[in-house]
Amino acid sequence: MGWDDWDDDEPQPRRRRRDPFDVRDGRPEQSGAVTGAGVVTIVVSVLFLLCGGGLGVCGLFCTSAGAAARQQGGFLPPQLFERLGGIMLGWSLFHLLLAVGMLMAGIVTLQRRNWGRVMTLILAGIVGALGGVQFIVAILIGVSDGGGLFGNNDPEDRIVQAVVFCISALLYVAYTIFVFIVLLNSHNRAEFD
Repeated sequence: MGWDDWDDDEPQPRRRRRDPFDVRDGRPEQSGAVTGAGVVTIVVSVLFLLCGGGLGVCGLFCTSAGAAARQQGGFLPPQLFERLGGIMLGWSLFHLLLAVGMLMAGIVTLQRRNWGRVMTLILAGIVGALGGVQFIVAILIGVSDGGGLFGNNDPEDRIVQAVVFCISALLYVAYTIFVFIVLLNSHNRAEFD
């Protein structure tokens, strides 16, 4: 065998080196739908964190304005501001806890762990129920004769408030439907351990 006929041998098929730490051996291919559900859950959790944080700041402001009005005898009704601030703080805490749970569930869903899938489904159900309640509130605001959410008697303001609530309720329900379709699919369920 000479120097110039070194490439006459049959080419050997390239073999993939077996990585002892590869956890995907023996598993089906990962679908993009499950990855999408995990990423969308993370994005929604970040939005919930932002909304919950902003609502918490507004709640603290309302509570402190009510306390200041109570101490100084100002023109603001202290009971209204303190109650409104308490409601905002409670709603904020609910959104923050839901956001932290959804963030964890989304990350673990991307890792294809079954408990992350179950947690994502449960939290998506809670978000869907929240969207249903918000839709009912939107209808009540739209048909009420009162001042809507902020006490303004202008019918156009009530309609705008109702439309905003409906849009957010539809987003909540759309997220829930997407997660349920993807994570309850039997083909996608096989990816989880």
